[in-house]
Amino acid sequence: VLLTGNAVVLRGSSTNNQIFGNDVVNVLDGRGGIDYLLGFGGGDIFQITAGDDGEDVIGDFSRTDADRIAFAGFDSSHTTVTHEGDGLFTIADATAGTSQTFKLRDGYGIAAYTSGDLLEGQDYYFA
Repeated sequence: VLLTGNAVVLRGSSTNNQIFGNDVVNVLDGRGGIDYLLGFGGGDIFQITAGDDGEDVIGDFSRTDADRIAFAGFDSSHTTVTHEGDGLFTIADATAGTSQTFKLRDGYGIAAYTSGDLLEGQDYYFA
C-alpha cells in the first residue's frame, strides 16, 4: 500500500503488510501480521502494537528526519524496550504479558542501531 498526495495516515490489516509513505510526515501502522514500514522522508511515526504477530521491520528509520515510534497497547510504567542486537528490539509489558519484536533499518537496509540497550527517549512514545 502506497500513500499518495497529501495522505498522512495509513493502517494495514491483520495480515502481512508492506506500507510505503510519502515525503510528508506519515503515520504508518501495520496492525497485525509481519509488516514492512517505509516512510520515505519527513518526520514519520511508525506504530508498533502489542500482540501483533511476527516481527515488524521499519525500513528507513532516521533520527535526522525526526522519525519516532509509537508503542500502542503497552503500559509505559511496566514496559521495557530491549536491544537484542543487529537492530532487533523487543518491547515487553511485564504486567500484561504482551510483547512485540521489531527491527530498525536505515534506507539501505542496514541495522540503524548497532549498540546500546535502548532507543533514546525522544525516539519513541507510548500511544
